[in-house]
Amino acid sequence: MPNDQLRFLAAIPLFHVYGLVTVLNFAISLGAGMVMVPNPRDTDEIVACLEHYGCHLFMGVPAMYNAVNSHPGVLAGKFDLSSITACISGSAPLPPVTKLRFEEITGGRLMEGYGMSEMPTATHCNPFRGENRTGSIGLPFPDVECRIVSLDDEVTDMPVGEIGELVLRGPQMMAGYYKMPTETANALRDGPDGQKWYYSGDIGYMDEDGYFYIVDRKKDMALIGGFNVYPNNVEKVLAELPQILDVAVAAVPHPDPAKVGQETLKAWVVLKPGETLTPEAIIAHARTKLAGYEVPKRFAFVDELPKTVVGKTLRRELVRMEIETRAAASNT
Repeated sequence: MPNDQLRFLAAIPLFHVYGLVTVLNFAISLGAGMVMVPNPRDTDEIVACLEHYGCHLFMGVPAMYNAVNSHPGVLAGKFDLSSITACISGSAPLPPVTKLRFEEITGGRLMEGYGMSEMPTATHCNPFRGENRTGSIGLPFPDVECRIVSLDDEVTDMPVGEIGELVLRGPQMMAGYYKMPTETANALRDGPDGQKWYYSGDIGYMDEDGYFYIVDRKKDMALIGGFNVYPNNVEKVLAELPQILDVAVAAVPHPDPAKVGQETLKAWVVLKPGETLTPEAIIAHARTKLAGYEVPKRFAFVDELPKTVVGKTLRRELVRMEIETRAAASNT
């Protein structure tokens, strides 16, 4: 198809580097059209625009693709979304169940990518014409160098398949944080070659074919019963339950006074309209795929999760709310 006949759905904020580069600049470079959707949370308008304008490219975040999957009109077969050719998901981990269901509905390819403002816009993505590996952020872009270093000494390179912190270097790497020398020194460090590398704060690994995987944010890793637990992995398992629309898992201070200083896992669950689910059912499913210490024992059923403007769940906000709720309860 000629480039000038391609249409992008522009539903992610264009003031964010993700939308600015992958939608606005990309579309302009191709001479393609853009269908503007001002509110990325308005799923009714998103699915209507996708069908009415026959959009081919739909860059977004997992929450948007999940919302399309769960839209009543889409589930009822009232919308033809077969014009979609390619989508790139970023800003947050893409649950495999969301990816596979979206591809089934549309017939298009949903490719997970990875990036950050410090190395705009992206450093990795699954290929459009190559193997699109579910659960992987894909392959590094040209000129991007990657290493996985030990979580213990933050220097030793880890073997293929072993977990560590992802560190990066490339021509788009930032010079530093503005007027924040301490934060800059923590993020940009000398490597074995004496050159600066960016420490992403993300825990991941590389497989034998050079595909990269993100396990979780280093700061979000929980210590439960002496074992490391990665909330992202727990969320992916819980998201498999068909009643769940959205879910977030985080480590919160243990409420038992005898376990002061210890952490426990809590899950905040958003159910699909009309669905019901018990904590016992969630626990039973989680136990089929997770170790005992990885299974959340505390739950909250909520209407929505706090997110950034680009759809990334704010775990720290959930933890803050939990601590404040407990403090308020203890003062009554």
